[in-house]
Amino acid sequence: MNEDSQQASQAERQQQLADELDRLQELHRASEGNRVLGRMRAFGTSYQVFLGNHADLRGFLDHIAAPMVNVQMWNERHRYRLHYALDEVARLLHNYVSAVISLVEATRRFVRTHYAGTHLFKEYERRVKSDFADAPLHRFLQDLRNYSLHYRLPAMTAVTSLRRREDGGVDFDNAFKLNVNTLKEWDGWKAKARAYLETLGSEADLRNIIDDYEPVVTNFQEWLSERIVEEHSEAVRDLYDLEARMNQVERDWRISRGDSQVLQEETPHESSREPLVETSSKSDTSDFATIDDLIATFYESTSFPLGGVPNLDRFRSLFVSNAQLVKVETDRSYQWTLDGYIGDFHATLAEGSTLAVSEMEVGRRINKYGKIAHVVSTSMVHSIESERTRHARGFHSLHLVEDGGRWFITSMLWGTIEVVTDPVAADPASEVEDDAASEARATAEGRACNPRTAKK
Repeated sequence: MNEDSQQASQAERQQQLADELDRLQELHRASEGNRVLGRMRAFGTSYQVFLGNHADLRGFLDHIAAPMVNVQMWNERHRYRLHYALDEVARLLHNYVSAVISLVEATRRFVRTHYAGTHLFKEYERRVKSDFADAPLHRFLQDLRNYSLHYRLPAMTAVTSLRRREDGGVDFDNAFKLNVNTLKEWDGWKAKARAYLETLGSEADLRNIIDDYEPVVTNFQEWLSERIVEEHSEAVRDLYDLEARMNQVERDWRISRGDSQVLQEETPHESSREPLVETSSKSDTSDFATIDDLIATFYESTSFPLGGVPNLDRFRSLFVSNAQLVKVETDRSYQWTLDGYIGDFHATLAEGSTLAVSEMEVGRRINKYGKIAHVVSTSMVHSIESERTRHARGFHSLHLVEDGGRWFITSMLWGTIEVVTDPVAADPASEVEDDAASEARATAEGRACNPRTAKK
């Protein structure tokens, strides 16, 4: 009888907690704070669409600027690739300027619908006037959208530049530029937009334009979000208190049903996180101040002439202390800690099996988001070993993080693409003339010819 009474009491307790949880969930759905955050999430989609179109356009411009892509695109036998690139840039730019105006209209409608007549609305109008209405760059993008939708797609020029460095390597750059003189022929430019056009010269690099505009939009959207939360601070605070109460009731309900996982989830866990620190005190800050600096140092530190040794302490300084290193080979892959890898490198040198290494980057692709980046770098490796001379094409996949004014490598994945019997013919840089610089152009008026109909 006592056991039956306890079971009945436990069942009653479970039901009470379930009813309380239902009541709190209903309050949550009906709360002002939930409505405010829900509106913000829905409105935030327009900002995410803008960021996505910015990333697509900027990412493609970075992709076609990569050395190996650059060389292939300008090869006469593959000129259809250039036509495709011009078409793709035109498409992405069309989407970008459309997203710019879509975000402007969505923001205006959102603020007017919910905050007209408030102090926040007055602050919003002042900020819009200074950041956008009076800003020549924004007015130019606004009119560029009208130009693209109601007149024609902008004429663009593709320009590639090749520069041979003192160390024998080659720097490539491939830029898509707006033909400013052709843009000026349209009579639909407003005064501020036309004034901006006058500052551009005859051509304007798309990368510079969108890179100047993105932080303006991001700063404004972050300010607006923070200001809206501040405007509804009491309602949002009440919502968070309600959510805390819901979590507690749900916890009690799960325990009443014998859910042991609840207690496991609440077991105190001591954080193992620690700030990033230098892995070597013998490091020059110029080795890793930028991504370019870090990649250059990466290859320099592991290359060494016959009779010399690599600078492995300099190599170590590029990594976080617990970095993971993985090498991909034909049969399987292998992993090292940073210390283990450097130890094995020393052992190889001591054995005399590797006498000299010269590794030069020939291609790179970077995806960067704030303080994190992913770099895929391809290279030509020439090594003198105890019984042979070896030439190969390799790759390094590096994950980077910026901290304390410098870049760190957090992980490295690398391997050999192919062993090359004729390293000169396999090196894209070998197609570059020995002149100090060369430049080529291809201009597309509006959309370039269809790549499927272009002659190969």
